[in-house]
Amino acid sequence: MAVVRYRWPLMDKDKMCCCDLTIIGKLEVKRKEQEIKKSHEMEKKSLENLLTEKQESLEKQINDLKSENDALNEKLKSEEQKQISREKANAVDNNTALVDKLKRFQQENEELKARMDKHMAISRQLSTEQAALQESLEKESKVNKRLSMENEELLWKLHNGDLCSPKRSPTSSAIPFQSPRNSGSFSSPSISPR
Repeated sequence: MAVVRYRWPLMDKDKMCCCDLTIIGKLEVKRKEQEIKKSHEMEKKSLENLLTEKQESLEKQINDLKSENDALNEKLKSEEQKQISREKANAVDNNTALVDKLKRFQQENEELKARMDKHMAISRQLSTEQAALQESLEKESKVNKRLSMENEELLWKLHNGDLCSPKRSPTSSAIPFQSPRNSGSFSSPSISPR
């Protein structure tokens, strides 16, 4: 707990007392505000980097699958052309083997399409997660803004409520000195519930 020091002027009764509590309060509020901002920026940057990495990885996989699918389609077309040529030359001997090969390529093509559909579903899921992360970032931004307003309100209360004490009258010298801490004349600012 910070020690609060008070400087009470002895010679000039018109001067207001200066409280180190105001300076300490301002520095503490500013420090906390900077910590919150720094933490928010670091978390935001980390989330953005993670999302970018996931998107780049997914895009690379999709591009690889597209290239593989294109190559497979070209191969399938080539095999179909070969099948036609072979059927013209010797339809009976080669028909069964070529049909089996065609079915295998078609099955591979269907499996590849299924993989692409799966990756597209993952892409949509990542988009949903991105929207959720964006919403979370916006909520954090609102919370930080509210905390900043509360900090400003505390600073205002510290400045306007606790900065100075009333002037002492000439007859007040006869009254024994009483510390504001003991008399209860110095009260900490109350924070209204939110």
